[in-house]
Amino acid sequence: MKKLTAVLLSVFMLALVGCAEKKPNSQQSSQEPETLRIATDMGSMSKWYTGKTRVKEGSHALQQIVDHFGGTPNGLKVELEVLPTKDGEYQSALTHMRTEIMAGNGPDVFYLSGFGSCEDSLPTDTLFPNPEHAMASKFFLPLDKYIENARFMEWDKLDQTVMAAGQYDGSQYIMPMFYRLSMGVLHRETDAESLPSDWQEAIASGEEDILRMYAQAVSRSTPGFRETVFGQIADNIGEELLLDKDELFQRTKEALALYEKYPKVPSGSKTNSGMWYINYSDYSLYYLSGTEDPPKGNTDFTFFAPKGTQGCVTASVEHWCAVGNSTKHPEDAFFMVDVLLSEEFLSCRHFWNIKNSSSVDIPLLGYPGYGCIPVNTELLSNNKKKFKDCSIPAKQSTALAEARGDITYAYITSNVDRELDHMFIELRDRIKQGENLTDNDIRKATDKTYSTLRMMLAES
Repeated sequence: MKKLTAVLLSVFMLALVGCAEKKPNSQQSSQEPETLRIATDMGSMSKWYTGKTRVKEGSHALQQIVDHFGGTPNGLKVELEVLPTKDGEYQSALTHMRTEIMAGNGPDVFYLSGFGSCEDSLPTDTLFPNPEHAMASKFFLPLDKYIENARFMEWDKLDQTVMAAGQYDGSQYIMPMFYRLSMGVLHRETDAESLPSDWQEAIASGEEDILRMYAQAVSRSTPGFRETVFGQIADNIGEELLLDKDELFQRTKEALALYEKYPKVPSGSKTNSGMWYINYSDYSLYYLSGTEDPPKGNTDFTFFAPKGTQGCVTASVEHWCAVGNSTKHPEDAFFMVDVLLSEEFLSCRHFWNIKNSSSVDIPLLGYPGYGCIPVNTELLSNNKKKFKDCSIPAKQSTALAEARGDITYAYITSNVDRELDHMFIELRDRIKQGENLTDNDIRKATDKTYSTLRMMLAES
């Protein structure tokens, strides 16, 4: 961040010189209608996943949503700025928007993805590579006084452990919206005391269904190695890596050994214990775990949230919103945040009238619920308030509620988290291609990544 800040500050100073040389026409600028700028990369998500996006329809849908909630307090129209999807244009747009932000301008509202998944089709850079550090750098407006008077969100129904990921120095700067929570399934009944209490106990258990489940968890791009194995790995604000170099090597070696032994989920429901994520068009903990639904009437299964090395159940925030600290319209900007955290929006359902369209292709709504859980705790526990027009069986709902209650650490995905997963996926793919990795191969990869993580934190 220090190097990035220095570069952007230099650009800012040059911009000031340019502004001084070219005075704006105050009469013309005063006549320009004011709009509320909302920046999102959700169009990028739609493009990279589906190969298409409908930006104009997204802008139209956004205005309809605003109208549905009665319009902004001061009657401002909203302008949706979707980051482009072509690689060169995307990076150029990031640079331009970062320069605006450093110059005290930029969008009023940010609705962004952490790109926590390590799919090759997704970008490796984001507008705020380290959101926690961005909070500490005061790029966002503290929202506490606005939350007290919120009209649409119901603060008491939002998962407070997850919401804490967006807090800094006692104030709420970022508003988490959707997060990932790893869920495993065993095709047998068992009590909580019999389940592994952390990663080390799971590895030492020798139980095939436990080991197979963890192997599937670490080998996927989501939830992935980082989320499954570790709790907090860095003090992003203090720019300090909390992960020991030797521990990174050891855990990577253990996870790769698991993948090598259980490279895929076998067919057959009785041995199909594992982990995956929810299907975007349905909701079931079986989708979350990657297994098939059991025969009707079969209750011999156990869902649970696996714990990492620190005995933590972790939640990774992938979609969040915030108000830019430079906004000239804080009341209107928070109105949009209030809408985005409303039960209606978090439900991922069409609650406004837009014909002949699929929410999958609309940038504002493209994939906020893909494989994720909304922060509103009632949307997956109360069948009268459905998420994506789906409901889940009572037993699964109870299991999810228990897992939510076990969350001990929530984080907003950053470049540090993505780097860890990318390292593991590269090693996994080398095994998949038939390479026999030695301890020295793994050590070289982990040591290199360790140095990269430290550098990222120093430059965040």
